[in-house]
Amino acid sequence: MLQLGVVKAETPNAAWSAFIESHEGKLLGQDAWEQWEPLPDGSACSRFHGEGRKHAFKEFVELAGRAFQVLRGLERLAQEDCDVPAGFRIALPTMPLMGDSLHRGWEVILYENGRDYPTDVLSVEQKGLWGGIEIATPSHPSFETLRSDLFRASAEAIQLWCDPNGVLAAGEWKGDPTIVLPSVDAEDVPQKPKWDADRRELRFDGNLIKVFKQPNTYQELVIAAFEEEEWPGKVFDPLPQSDDDASERRHAETIAALNKSHKTPGLIHFRGDGTGQGIVWEIVEND
Repeated sequence: MLQLGVVKAETPNAAWSAFIESHEGKLLGQDAWEQWEPLPDGSACSRFHGEGRKHAFKEFVELAGRAFQVLRGLERLAQEDCDVPAGFRIALPTMPLMGDSLHRGWEVILYENGRDYPTDVLSVEQKGLWGGIEIATPSHPSFETLRSDLFRASAEAIQLWCDPNGVLAAGEWKGDPTIVLPSVDAEDVPQKPKWDADRRELRFDGNLIKVFKQPNTYQELVIAAFEEEEWPGKVFDPLPQSDDDASERRHAETIAALNKSHKTPGLIHFRGDGTGQGIVWEIVEND
């Protein structure tokens, strides 16, 4: 029989569940929320708190779980000696993480980096005891917390991994962070157009390219297809297809129209892919 303060249970998970039930909502005011969660192995418990948006933690769990899966995939590529960029290195927690607990891996990474490589945003603080208790008891253990909320801490961690020297260090540290990804120069990231369906405006690099005052179904179909696929180099022609020459004529006329009446000319250009089935967009190269 396990005892956790005033809580008794057969297993650690059961003890923490009972602990959560007995403490839920008792430490914060009415305008604040708290979320408790036992670790997968039942060895400890985390408490998340904030004000306002109670669904924020749910959003974090979803995003952090997906992000940790991405890091797992990158780690696997590195272990398989794939062609990874220079300076690329990843070391992830070895704790078992499955299903809904994947976000735990992301949390562990945040705390590891916050302890070992603190910055003004990403750091870990010792908070003493829950509820202001002055002596350590099983039901009120001492704990630590991130200085910033989970979202800001996550953004800072990503910045740290991409460019360790680009963040402001709050403390002295040696070596490299747990995860090191190659830095990406913003100038090297290719620009892509952006379609605002509500305003019916097409922009590129902040410049207005086209604006539709009246409905233009065919042009908007093509632009919407590019936007839906995040502007790859080519999309399959989304225009209505038929067995006669109408489809070919519609294809050519729509592409020609897409290249007319640009509010900021000389930036992007549309063309067919040569098969009559695809449409290509490209940046205009100015000498």
